[in-house]
Amino acid sequence: MYKKLIIGEPFFVKATPAYVNIWLNELPNITISESCETTVVPIRSNKSLVPFKCAIEIYKAPYFNNSYGLLGFEFIPKIGADCVEIIVAYTAQQGIRYYGEMKPNGSYPFMGLYKEWYNGIVEGKAKKFIEENGIPAGTINFKVAANCGIGSSPNMFMRLTEMLLKLLQINTENIKDEELTDLILKTF
Repeated sequence: MYKKLIIGEPFFVKATPAYVNIWLNELPNITISESCETTVVPIRSNKSLVPFKCAIEIYKAPYFNNSYGLLGFEFIPKIGADCVEIIVAYTAQQGIRYYGEMKPNGSYPFMGLYKEWYNGIVEGKAKKFIEENGIPAGTINFKVAANCGIGSSPNMFMRLTEMLLKLLQINTENIKDEELTDLILKTF
């Protein structure tokens, strides 16, 4: 399910709206195949989840360094395992443009994620979130991302990571736009 939202105040600080695209149980057509890093997080949860895919793209008109980011993952449960494996795909350099609906700062973003932002996603948010919230055993593969040279930051991708992991924990089958908006506003 694909949703498009426009969120006004109090998103960030300024009164300009934020544009949000959300893919639930599907991912945008982005390929990142250069490299990946893997981290294993031990867990104490015996809950189980079903496979899940999700991506979020946010663009906040250009007042901030945190104005654009797209991040998505696929979760595959592993019954009987005692850990969550986190895989983050990244690119060595900006290369292929992502021709989606958003044009941050007047140009299309690039597919991929800088390797330097891996720590923000994993160490900054994912590991702590998994440990504190009882994410069940499985693989979380962050395999889609887009960024723009000016306007993307590790902080934006940390926030996107938190939103995605929150969506993993809830039933998104019949989620309302207001619930998604609330989740986004609480994360930012």
